[in-house]
Amino acid sequence: MAKTKKLKYLITGGLGFIGHNLVKQLQSQKHEVQVIDALTTYSVYDKEEMESLYNQRLKEINDNTQIYKEDVCTPDIDAVFTQFKPDTVIHLADFPDASTVASNPVEAARTMCVGLANLLDCTKRHKIKKFVYVSTGKYEDKDNADGQYSIWKIAGEELVKQNGVPYVIVRPGQVYGPRNISTDLIGSYFTKANSKDTLYVNGASHDLIYVDDCVAGIIQATGANNKTYNISLITKSIKEKDIADKIIKIVKQGNIKEKAHLNHKHYELDCSAAKKELKFAPNITIDKGLKLYHDWLKSTS
Repeated sequence: MAKTKKLKYLITGGLGFIGHNLVKQLQSQKHEVQVIDALTTYSVYDKEEMESLYNQRLKEINDNTQIYKEDVCTPDIDAVFTQFKPDTVIHLADFPDASTVASNPVEAARTMCVGLANLLDCTKRHKIKKFVYVSTGKYEDKDNADGQYSIWKIAGEELVKQNGVPYVIVRPGQVYGPRNISTDLIGSYFTKANSKDTLYVNGASHDLIYVDDCVAGIIQATGANNKTYNISLITKSIKEKDIADKIIKIVKQGNIKEKAHLNHKHYELDCSAAKKELKFAPNITIDKGLKLYHDWLKSTS
């Protein structure tokens, strides 16, 4: 069996939820990895919780990992490209969801547009072999863009395609797992259940994917050229009520109340290209992933 070629990866947002797991997996494969991360709270998240999460994430990656505390919008990042000379850039330094964008729209626009343009410029000038843009599977169809978050993500995909550097775009489903912020859907449901509180659900469905599977899919995708892949469980999406039911069964307490069903836009991700071309095959079922998440919560309480 041929040995995997060892490459140099620059990960922006490498101390984020997906980012640090990506760094961890790449390092386990003996690749050389450096990180750019501004260590932001997006002016929304609890500072103490974010500090705790960043410390936990640092423990998951190699002690000697080179981390540049830089804003991807500044010209300072050019020096990182000059010194490190990465083979591949994987871009994750972004606002994570629609709520953080809505809370700080100007800064979000700066990061998601100026930051991306700056990275693409560095990538082109330094003749980087591959640029991987981690987009979102939530808005797969640009005709159904809903709000600033999706608009910037769609614009980002178009910028990447027109940059002239070999690229891959990855659109993950809703990623969950340990060391994520507690206010995401899965985290908030576990918090409420652990407090014997009510889990409010509506008619929405979600394309969930456990973070380890998401990261494996991103790494697999780096071998492609000028392609776009959806990364999810390759099964039908799951309704919020079913997620809440599973969490209550794990925690053994809490209750569910249905809210009024709004007109939720949902389009199940078509992951057939990733399955066929990348041989992408996620290993973590929803039941197993929720159990792993719960085990992590118990270990940190």
